Amino acid sequence: MISKRKPGLDDNSIIQLIKDELLPLARRRFPNTLFNKDELMQRLSIGMTYVWRNRIGHIVGFIHILTQDRILWVDMIAVKHQQKGKGIGRKLVQHALLYGKATRMDDISLYVDKSNNKAIKFYKALGFRSIQYHPNIHCYEFSKKLS
Repeated sequence: MISKRKPGLDDNSIIQLIKDELLPLARRRFPNTLFNKDELMQRLSIGMTYVWRNRIGHIVGFIHILTQDRILWVDMIAVKHQQKGKGIGRKLVQHALLYGKATRMDDISLYVDKSNNKAIKFYKALGFRSIQYHPNIHCYEFSKKLS
């Protein structure tokens, strides 16, 4: 079930998901990436964060979104490894799409590491298209029209 992040109450679970699921991906490309909890908390304080709770109320996924110039950006998304393949990521992205439409954004965009073939396939299946490659960060920029 999707709900809005409860600052303070949900943050430890979100931070743990970042440590377990996102940080290892970042370190594959940039091995010296450091974990900075204060920086992440600042990042979460800007924009919107939605969490997915399992049946017993534990957070097993989240999506963090930002708006800029009528574009909704997916800043971070993670699903607990053991829960992948159950549609949680798809539902979180669909929730972001609804949010973007409700707030009259033109597009939804995100970055995907060029070596993350599962994510590339996932976003293409959701109708995103690659619009640009950014060699400095080794990522493709994906986008989808919301209007």
